[in-house]
Amino acid sequence: YTLSLHATLLFQGGEQGRVLFFSTLEEQGRVLFFSTLVNCNSCHMLERGREETFSDYTVHNSGVPTNPLLSHLQQPDLGLGEHPNVTDAAQRGKFKVPTLRNVAVTAPYMHNGVFKELRTVMAFYNKFILVDPINPETGQPWRPPEVPQNISQDLLRQGQPLNPERMDAIIAFLRTLTDARYEHLLDPSGKN
Repeated sequence: YTLSLHATLLFQGGEQGRVLFFSTLEEQGRVLFFSTLVNCNSCHMLERGREETFSDYTVHNSGVPTNPLLSHLQQPDLGLGEHPNVTDAAQRGKFKVPTLRNVAVTAPYMHNGVFKELRTVMAFYNKFILVDPINPETGQPWRPPEVPQNISQDLLRQGQPLNPERMDAIIAFLRTLTDARYEHLLDPSGKN
């Protein structure tokens, strides 16, 4: 377990002042996350600093696939479009960008729980850049989006694709966003 020379304050506001030394992999993930090489921080960063919430609180339709476990529902979840005061059809399928704090212990992922692993979430976002038609969890083509209109294509196509090493690094960094009180819930394999 190699430690980076970089030290930083933890991002958890409740633990201000605790110094965390990142492993080399975690540091690589941190650098990638905050860089313009990948697109993570376009939506998952409010401001740099101790009080970072890892969400800009905007709403987007990221084209999340339908969840086959929810097929008994008669209609798709329209997100913001379900609100009775929202009449603009362009808001259908949009959901607030969630925080990434404690994300490694909050599976399943996306608003409808369609993905079991963080790696699948990253592969899903990668598909907008690489046009990779296969979901790694199922080995099948990605299911169609729950709401195919209004997908934030321009935003989703920004950045460079993530190879497996970059995914590993970002997942390692995301695991550091786990509050100390939930660290016992972290998957020891490092998958999430």
